[in-house]
Amino acid sequence: MSWLTQELRTTRWHLRQKYLLDFVFIHIPKTAGSSIHRTLELTAEHKTALQLRGRLGKRRWERKFKFAFVRNPWDRVVSSFHYAATRTKNSRFVDLTFSQWLKLAYVDRHPLYFDAPHLFSPQYDWISDNDDNLIVDFVGRFENLEHDFAKVCERIGRTGLQLPHDNATKHQDYRHYYKDSEIEIIARWYKKDIEHFGYVFSAPTVIAHPIRRAG
Repeated sequence: MSWLTQELRTTRWHLRQKYLLDFVFIHIPKTAGSSIHRTLELTAEHKTALQLRGRLGKRRWERKFKFAFVRNPWDRVVSSFHYAATRTKNSRFVDLTFSQWLKLAYVDRHPLYFDAPHLFSPQYDWISDNDDNLIVDFVGRFENLEHDFAKVCERIGRTGLQLPHDNATKHQDYRHYYKDSEIEIIARWYKKDIEHFGYVFSAPTVIAHPIRRAG
């Protein structure tokens, strides 16, 4: 695809998002975002709610239904490791264990592994403003994906849609990967997610109640 073609596609998407769609999806990495983009026929991009509000303008932003999905941070980190390891074509992940990667990325912040710092941000930072106020209308749970996505579809008038399983990674239950000290590393790093969404390391599979913005 030529540079010009890509620019035209990007511009067309921005115009569609701004003027035609009555909703905005904030795609937090490794929360089923690729599947949601595909199902709703959206262009995939990793932009925070604050960045998208700036693009759309505050008046249009307020008129649209804004939603995102979040995931248990310990589970999400394991998924991120496996996704990076299977997608990377160079030698930096060869024979690298999860524990080694976690130290390189989250403790040492090695540039080969902590290569896109914004992707490591707490999920709450993706959907809040500079004063830590939640600025989306609905936060669904990866752990309750089908149920919460159905609520989104009902709200935007697209009922009956089924999510595919795009970019899914195969691995054991996330709890098998962590040493005690590593559990605490993630707890400190994603303190905001734990406080705002109520996640714990040994959380049950399904968390039933999504968060909605007050007012």
